Amino acid sequence: MRIRESSIAAAGLAAVLAAAAAPAAVIHVTTLADNAIGPGVCGIRDAFTAANDDNPAGGCPAGNGADVIDFPGLSGTISLTAMLGALPALTEGVTLRGDGADVLALSGADGLPILTVSSGDVVVERMTLRNGLAAGGAGGALAVGASASVTLRDCRVTASQAADGGAVHVAGGALRVQRCLFDANQASGAPGAVGGAIWNDGGSLVIESSTFSGNIAQGAGSLGGAVATIAGAAPATTAIFSSTFSGNGAVSGGHLFTGNSNGTATTLTHTLLAAATGGGSCAGPATSTGHNLSDDASCGLAAVGDQPNSDAMLGPLADNGGPTATLLPDPASPVVDAGAVYCLDGDGNALRLEQRGTGRRADGNGDRVYECDIGAVEALPEPGAAAAVAAALAGLVLLRLRRRPRAAS
Repeated sequence: MRIRESSIAAAGLAAVLAAAAAPAAVIHVTTLADNAIGPGVCGIRDAFTAANDDNPAGGCPAGNGADVIDFPGLSGTISLTAMLGALPALTEGVTLRGDGADVLALSGADGLPILTVSSGDVVVERMTLRNGLAAGGAGGALAVGASASVTLRDCRVTASQAADGGAVHVAGGALRVQRCLFDANQASGAPGAVGGAIWNDGGSLVIESSTFSGNIAQGAGSLGGAVATIAGAAPATTAIFSSTFSGNGAVSGGHLFTGNSNGTATTLTHTLLAAATGGGSCAGPATSTGHNLSDDASCGLAAVGDQPNSDAMLGPLADNGGPTATLLPDPASPVVDAGAVYCLDGDGNALRLEQRGTGRRADGNGDRVYECDIGAVEALPEPGAAAAVAAALAGLVLLRLRRRPRAAS
């Protein structure tokens, strides 16, 4: 009997160890159709179910732990069908990986919210979330639950609507935004909406190397055209690094609104704020950790390297390289080389990439000192800087040619 019990225990332990060692599954979505059916056809709804339940669903293989859902070779838009309802909420760790924000989009088709993450660590990267709608609710493109931690990386979030949190609602969970574009999102709840792009509702929000443009919170008492940070069940914290805000609007805090509840805070580092509509750039307490620029005084910028009441000289939202549109400063802008030698991310590490995926710390003004620009991207070199570098290189080549020994005749 003892032998049998020990054998069963050993077998059970072996099974547990084998399960722990098994690699996560990669689930390939094979169609843009929302109502995918047929042998071997893996649609997005079945992929979510397979990842959540760790069982096969439709033509999708079983998930296993922290899965990857990818979309190999798919280019275009997956439009959610109102008759089928919202996608299943994600409840397990998973990475959704497209081939580029300019290649693949998930769309709510102006009728449905796009993603809900109830729990788990979820990464959404290299895709666009567009035209989501949470009618009468919050988070038209993404809802982050209290037990969830979500990273948006190299994404575009656009043209989404909700009563509050036009694009995203962070309901006590955590959201990290890296190298993304939020544009043309809208919160329209009455009498005044909260968070045209993001409503941080008692959660943790970190934004790095990202652009917010043309997001609006509507109504007479609207708060935070781009981001509203307000205590929910717990204080809310928002930390913004090396990002650009332009053309966002609300009655209070055209770009950023921060509530006054104890522990609720917004911090700004290497961030550019320009052309807010309605209210000023900031409303409520905002803390600068240095090297920020705003075209008004509403953010109370007074730390080292800050530039309140300054014109950033931004160009229009346009394709300046990379997978998402950006707002490129003029080469003569005061943001050029106006940051620290290293600009940092939310973990205190040096940022390696700006929004377009190119390197940080360019010598934008030709003074041979490499410093970060303020904002989401590194500006083009100032007039004459590129020519000066080219002339210096040409002179070096000529000098080497002159010093080269002549061959014996």
